[in-house]
Amino acid sequence: MHFKGFPKASLSLMVIIFCLMFVSCNCEQNNIESTNTFFPNIWSEKQIFAFSALDGQTNYNEPFTTVLLGSHVGIRLQNSGYINENLPIERLNEKHPLWFGFETEGQYYDEIPGKGINSFDEISSRIIASSIIHTVIRKKDIDIEIKLVFADRNTIAGSVLVNNQSNKDVILHINNTSDSTCKIFNNSIVLEKENYKTVLSFEEYFLFENYKAKVSIREREQKIINFSYRIEYGTQTVDYTPYNFDSLFTKRLEPYILNSLKGNQNEKIKRTYLKAYSVLRANTESAIGRIKTMWTTPDRIPHRKMWLWDSGFHAMGIKYFDKEWAKNAIKAVLEYQMDDGFIPHIMEPDKHSNITQPPILAWSVWDVYQTIKDKVFLEYSLPRLKKFLDWIEKNRDKNNNGLFEWYNGDESGMDNSPRFDSDKVFDAIDFSCFVVNDYNYIEKIATEIGDREAASLYKSKKKILIRNINEILWDSARSFYYDKYFDGTFSDVKAVSSFLPLFAGVADKQKADIIISELKAVDLWWTHQPLPSVSLKDETFGSNMWRGPVWINYSYFNYISLLNYGYRDMALELLNKNIEAITKWYYQEGTIFEFFDPLNIKSPKLLPRKKTFGAIYEFGWSSSLYIRMVNELIEQQKL
Repeated sequence: MHFKGFPKASLSLMVIIFCLMFVSCNCEQNNIESTNTFFPNIWSEKQIFAFSALDGQTNYNEPFTTVLLGSHVGIRLQNSGYINENLPIERLNEKHPLWFGFETEGQYYDEIPGKGINSFDEISSRIIASSIIHTVIRKKDIDIEIKLVFADRNTIAGSVLVNNQSNKDVILHINNTSDSTCKIFNNSIVLEKENYKTVLSFEEYFLFENYKAKVSIREREQKIINFSYRIEYGTQTVDYTPYNFDSLFTKRLEPYILNSLKGNQNEKIKRTYLKAYSVLRANTESAIGRIKTMWTTPDRIPHRKMWLWDSGFHAMGIKYFDKEWAKNAIKAVLEYQMDDGFIPHIMEPDKHSNITQPPILAWSVWDVYQTIKDKVFLEYSLPRLKKFLDWIEKNRDKNNNGLFEWYNGDESGMDNSPRFDSDKVFDAIDFSCFVVNDYNYIEKIATEIGDREAASLYKSKKKILIRNINEILWDSARSFYYDKYFDGTFSDVKAVSSFLPLFAGVADKQKADIIISELKAVDLWWTHQPLPSVSLKDETFGSNMWRGPVWINYSYFNYISLLNYGYRDMALELLNKNIEAITKWYYQEGTIFEFFDPLNIKSPKLLPRKKTFGAIYEFGWSSSLYIRMVNELIEQQKL
């Protein structure tokens, strides 16, 4: 995003002025809003707070991933596994918590309003983002203003301003742990666990008691406390390193000002838009091992790794902010390709899975190209895209009928869909349509760079596959596309995957009109937040992951489908419904989820996920496609 109508010099001056307005430790709420930027500002549990490769070098093998606490103003380490908020104290200590509180008149306060008897009166956050936090907690006439930023991949720099306007003395508590294994060295609190340790260090020497720092502030006094909180994988403990905190804070704030949504959208959408941007920043890592460029992950916790189709979706939202970032999200995956053309669905620096994922990379490459207009990127991508589809043709058509079969549900991306309940192999409507779509975009890429032979070949492949899908996977008795088992029978599961023939341009206008007439039915698909992953009336419909909830990538596929066949008003309604739902749940839960309740009633954190509970927080493609949908809506409204 950019400011229109301003020369670059004026833009730089504006950014500097805006940021300087924000720097003062004693700034008021209206100062941050005077930048005309509506920052994400919802404090809630499990939000990711981690260093981004966009700000400097990260290290996948030595992570420092923290999440926000839900009941206290603070963070805790979460380098692996599913995030469990309500941990017993002994487990919480293992997570290296850091939180803030204070005592006055013999009373102690450290809980977020409504969370307990030691609650603050108010928490007022100015920005809660992936590597910058600015929030104020209040009780009576005492304000505690807390700022946290990532200085580098190992270090969080912090600054706390205590503004004591009361007639009583106040003691600030900066809590690190209640673990008796904690050690105190000079001005640092050190907690060692497993193969690393965390070190909380202060600029000044303070009283340490019960593994927490205590700082006295006299009545009617203001005091600033600067500190650092870092992780160390080595054996040496380093003393506190001072930072120019205001400068660092301004630097971390700048990307949010520069990339804020301009125009007349409402405040809630603007805040959610920057929240989505924040999620994408947090989920970006540096090159390491076999991953040769900066890359993206679905979520820093628990997925952590690089995933094939997620990366393609990420690039399609990232392109609105940074061309190289978008290209690298795709190139990281293409660079990982095996000699035979295979691309794994999960990739790590030194190992990978043995299955693939839906082929959407040619579509993603072409889409990013529409913004960056870099033919070198197309020339780089084309041979790799062709090689990947060659591998699919050789390895995913067991019955040699020109259609494609998934190895299992995980490979399809629809992990636990009821489509896979029977364990029978079938010609997959979604796989075959994804290949048609990528054939189409390889043809476009080849044409753009002047490779007529490749363009002609993939145009022919596309035509043949479209014919096969319509002849084999269209059930004329039920007027719908279905998966088909090798014994010649159709699947009975009516899943959202069956709408992909519209996305890929497989269906003729007559078939499309029949399918879209069903799509409009509020008791089947056109729910409060369209489209459920399984029809509401299908006997397998439920609330577990791909067995009913809405996934934003499939909603976006269907937005494209509706545009393809001339249903523009319905397409815009679909965008609006999804934007409204994602915005709603960000404001209620403080995050952007992996999947959603089609009725838009239950919080996604209450929906089951396979054998666990709750949709993943801080999810990459939901964030990326939210950004995409908002921008699409803006462009469509100009037409």
